[in-house]
Amino acid sequence: MLVATKLGIEVAIAAPEADSDSIDRELNEMAAATGLVKRTLDLAETLDGADYVHTDTWMNMEFFENGKVKLAFEQEFSRRKDLFMPYQLNASLIECYAPQAGIMHCMPCHIGYEISRDAIDHPNSVIYDQAENRLHMQKAMFVWLGRNSTNESFSGGLVG
Repeated sequence: MLVATKLGIEVAIAAPEADSDSIDRELNEMAAATGLVKRTLDLAETLDGADYVHTDTWMNMEFFENGKVKLAFEQEFSRRKDLFMPYQLNASLIECYAPQAGIMHCMPCHIGYEISRDAIDHPNSVIYDQAENRLHMQKAMFVWLGRNSTNESFSGGLVG
C-alpha cells in the first residue's frame, strides 16, 4: 500500500477488518497521509475504475494441517469465513464491477474462500505471472545478498 501510494497510485480497500498480526501502523499512517488510500465496505465503489484487483488470504496458514482446519482454530476460521465471504474475489464480481481489471493474489490461495477457481482461471488473471515474478525477484535478492555479504561462509546456488 505504501509503495503504491508513493508511486501516485490510488488504493481502494474493501475489507471488514485487518489481521492484527499484519498491521504496521506507522506504514499505514504514511500511506494514508498521501490521500490516495480509500477504505470502504462498498465493493462497487472499491472496484469502480480499478486497473487491478488484489486479494490475499483471510485464513492464516497456521489454521491448517494436512489440508484441514486445526481444532484450535475452528472457531476463528468459521468467524472469518462468515465475515469475509461477501468479499470473495470471483469472476462474477469482476465481470459486474471491473471487467477490465487484472486479477491478482500473492499466493498461496485458499480456493473457495478469498478467491474462487473461476477468478484464478479468468482471462484477466495475472496470478501465475505475479508468482513467477516474485520467484525471480526472490532469487535476485539471494544473489545480491550473497555478493554483498560480509559473511565469508555464505555459499549457495540457485535452482530454477
